[in-house]
Amino acid sequence: MNPFLENFKTALNAHDKDACVRLIHEGLDANSFRLIEAYEDILSKAMADVSSSQLDPRHKIWDEHVKTQIVRTVLESLYPRVMKTPEIRPTRRVALVCPEGEYHELGLRMIADVFRLSGYRPYFFGNSLPKFEIKDLITSMDFAYVVLSASNFYVLPALNASIATINELRPDLKILVGGHAVNHNHDAIHGNNVTIVTTLEELKILLTEEAR
Repeated sequence: MNPFLENFKTALNAHDKDACVRLIHEGLDANSFRLIEAYEDILSKAMADVSSSQLDPRHKIWDEHVKTQIVRTVLESLYPRVMKTPEIRPTRRVALVCPEGEYHELGLRMIADVFRLSGYRPYFFGNSLPKFEIKDLITSMDFAYVVLSASNFYVLPALNASIATINELRPDLKILVGGHAVNHNHDAIHGNNVTIVTTLEELKILLTEEAR
């Protein structure tokens, strides 16, 4: 069991924002784990527990929202460290998009930092990007990847519509998809040039292979 993860989850469950921020930075300062490991082994796994709790009949929305905002604060506090990582290559842009109707954006925000740690320039567009904006976005900027995330099962049709739009405009453009709804419904994803990524570890492996 990862003691840093357990300590972080204990602080998160206690809604102790200061402790969560302090634990991450103290661990990094002591070289107890690397920056990418903070994302892979602590933050993403803590948030996976928060997401899975939605299936529990005792789940409280306010509790989920508090924990989400705490993790968001931790992420923002880490960005000065993220900026010191590999130099960005001008051609390595990535768009990170929540399709229309998707308001769970924190996982995608975390992935944006993982791309930055891999030398990409991420463009994170927040939650619920209207469908008509996808077309304008793809024609306005040149991306190496578009990443789409769906946690809400009802958003899958909008996600597939976004994939279809991208396929039509840029058949060569690589599309990565993930999120709770995608991870449990691989067969519901339709389109070309699409890769389903279920974990940050999978994303890191993919980007490492692309860099070779």
